[in-house]
Amino acid sequence: MKEKKLPRFLSFLLLTLFVLAAENLNAQTNLARLSSTKVSTSHVSPWESLAAVNDGFTPISSDDKTNPVYGNWDGDANYNTYNWIQYDWDFAHQINSVALYWFTDFGGISQPTDAYISYWDGLEWINGGAVGLALNQFNTLGNLNFKTKKLRVYFKSNTATGVVEFQAFGTETTQCDATALTASLKVNNGTEKSLNYAVVSPTDNVQFLASIANNPTGGKMKWTGPNNFTSTSQNITLSNLQVENSGTYRFLYINECGTESALSFYLTVKESNSDFTTWPGYGTTLHYDFKSDYPDFPKPTKNLEEDYPNYNGCNGVKSTNVGSWTFIQGPNANSLVTDAAVDLMLKRLDSDFTFLRDNMGWPPDKLYRAGYRSSVYLFGSGLCTDNASNTDLGGWQSGVGTPDGESWPMVLLSYYPVASFDPNTTFPDAQYQTGACVHEGIHAIYASLPGCRKSAWFHEGSNVWLQTVLDIKKTGSTDYSNVDLGWLSAGSVIAPFIPIECYSGWLQDGTFGGPSAEGVDSGVQNSEGVTLRLTRDIIGGVQYSSVFPTFLGEIVGEKSLPWVWNYCEGRVLEGIANGNGTVNGLGEDKTRKMVQEYRARLALSDFGKFEQPILNLYRNNMGRELGPEQPALINVEKWKATPYAVTTEDENGYLIPQEKTLPGWSGANFIPIHVQGNQATVFFEPLGENMSIQLCYRTKEGKTVYTQPVYAGDCIISFSQGVPANGVIFAVICNSDYVFENNDTRKKKFNYKIKLEDGAVRTASADKNWWDWKATISDNLSVADFSNSSSHFLIYPNPTDNASMVNIKVSNENTGTYNLKITNSTGQLVFENKNYNLEEQYYTGNLSKGIYFVTIQSQNFKQTKKIIIK
Repeated sequence: MKEKKLPRFLSFLLLTLFVLAAENLNAQTNLARLSSTKVSTSHVSPWESLAAVNDGFTPISSDDKTNPVYGNWDGDANYNTYNWIQYDWDFAHQINSVALYWFTDFGGISQPTDAYISYWDGLEWINGGAVGLALNQFNTLGNLNFKTKKLRVYFKSNTATGVVEFQAFGTETTQCDATALTASLKVNNGTEKSLNYAVVSPTDNVQFLASIANNPTGGKMKWTGPNNFTSTSQNITLSNLQVENSGTYRFLYINECGTESALSFYLTVKESNSDFTTWPGYGTTLHYDFKSDYPDFPKPTKNLEEDYPNYNGCNGVKSTNVGSWTFIQGPNANSLVTDAAVDLMLKRLDSDFTFLRDNMGWPPDKLYRAGYRSSVYLFGSGLCTDNASNTDLGGWQSGVGTPDGESWPMVLLSYYPVASFDPNTTFPDAQYQTGACVHEGIHAIYASLPGCRKSAWFHEGSNVWLQTVLDIKKTGSTDYSNVDLGWLSAGSVIAPFIPIECYSGWLQDGTFGGPSAEGVDSGVQNSEGVTLRLTRDIIGGVQYSSVFPTFLGEIVGEKSLPWVWNYCEGRVLEGIANGNGTVNGLGEDKTRKMVQEYRARLALSDFGKFEQPILNLYRNNMGRELGPEQPALINVEKWKATPYAVTTEDENGYLIPQEKTLPGWSGANFIPIHVQGNQATVFFEPLGENMSIQLCYRTKEGKTVYTQPVYAGDCIISFSQGVPANGVIFAVICNSDYVFENNDTRKKKFNYKIKLEDGAVRTASADKNWWDWKATISDNLSVADFSNSSSHFLIYPNPTDNASMVNIKVSNENTGTYNLKITNSTGQLVFENKNYNLEEQYYTGNLSKGIYFVTIQSQNFKQTKKIIIK
């Protein structure tokens, strides 16, 4: 029988279909190679390349280094720990498989012992499965089926781990529009209102309603809020309310194609007592006395060199001992370093640090605790510490190592500060130099403690605070009025928009320095090889500011500073909130309240014993013109220093703050406002999360008056406790974010707008000394300022029903042309009459239910009032 064969054209067709099918299987996009892909990692060694993981290179083996590779070697202490590489995309892409090609040098970078992927589903990280560990090949994890904007691979080895290529195959999403959301709320099950804020009493209940356009399916949603509030319902009801429930509630929606939409709702629960008279206490959480861990040590009687003679070839030829301190110099000591200078320096150090230990409860440094005298080494004298000349200048807290691998904090001083102790010195700054020696000794204590390892900003400011308190206490005085907090504290006072955890302040590019000097180094040199600066005069040294440490020591408690140094092992504010994993911190809500309290007290110089030193910082720096530090990277225009934010009024009567001085994270704006009558109201609209407003003032007698924080809506302050000095109150608008995440944090600014209502007449000049409540300050007005007119208008009935008549009556003996505007709570103009009668009725039928603002304006008069349509 003859064998049947397929026709040639059919064989060719089947072959073509097979090839096309194979190509289709392999036609998945390597999403790692998209130009929009952003790559990050937990750690990459400086000599390796993070960019190598998605550069498309195919190696011939796992030890192929003909192309750059990724490696995360970071010392023996970090062996056998998980690291990660992450891809971020603008859209959520479909992921079908991933593949890893591992790198090893068969030394410090080894074959991985575990690896797995994790993807972000919009709400949380999901384990996507284990990745193979084989060398010399791509390890593929297939049959995946998820969409994500963030993809991570975790890995570890017995040492460190390396990656040649990290591939992610799937289908690219090129467009995914966010789903429209609409906010509304109900109070006490009443009428639904198109608002996203509420100011309520503890007995009220509130429903926050999130409307999702077109009722889609397949999306995910989540609420977050104060007191660790979470919910996965679309709408939430809050009842049994406490003041602690106040804050920002955020609704997050992730649609089926992975794009996020969000709504923010702002809740203020009023104090049970209408007058806000006291700040919330912080309890005993932030209180620690080192004596509990470091009891009375016997004074050391030997030096480190006695147990480690000639360690590291330190070349010491002479040592001088006084009490618990020793001074070590090499063979090339400067002749200005006299025995008399050394003796007086050591006596000062021994006296001050004995007082710190025995009277103030601070521990000695590591040397002392190990039984050795604390040490000062002479820089430039031929010791193992340096190769400097004996005429070089400087003074630092440094360290020396011993053959057993230990590092010992000590003080390293050049001849100049040591010679400043000589009774016959002619150095003009000798007093400053002698104090600086104590400053470096305090750094040696700090270097011996576990705290503040990612908080360079706090090392200096906390040091200044401790030395300031030391100098006062050792004299037995209780008078802090003449204390000098240092001119570098000025930025914290005259530029409150600068974040708390900031190194080098408000930079020339408009951003802020991070807690550990992130963003401060310009990385640019001029033609002479000098690095150009990004900082500004005076406020560029804000890392030396002791204002926030003073707040902690004076308001929170003197023992809060030791608590920080013992338990805040990374960032300060984050440590205050979270503790160290063993000891609890304040928690998120109290930490945010601490930020608010600090800002409001700063506006009134309400710092207890440190009131006058804070006022002196205002007095000495108000109005100074601060330019860029030279040589500057950006020659920005000079800024006239004022603690008060400049605002302009928009066409809807809202005050818009100047953009360049908007607050950063944990920053604030102070706005002075002229007031009249028995109380004043300011309407606050945040344009970002975790914003709040407080109104406050001082009376002529110095009494301080505050409102509680309001997160959106009306903030009302009564003058029942006394008339505001100079007829001016302050609106303190604060951002309470305290966690520094990355460079995006230091670049972000927080916007808002306010509207002056009953009793709040107009803003006061930003150039006047309103902080000086004892002074009599005039604020001359131009026509545009709508001066002290007693004119007013009435709206009644108010509240009123929809589709009714409301009376808007102007009371003024002077006739003239008036302009009437009605705007809604978002500032949109809903009605205008440019030739308004002095007494007229308005029909509300064209207004939906909600809150509106009525503004009456003439040539010399302007006032805004709120009307509620039920």
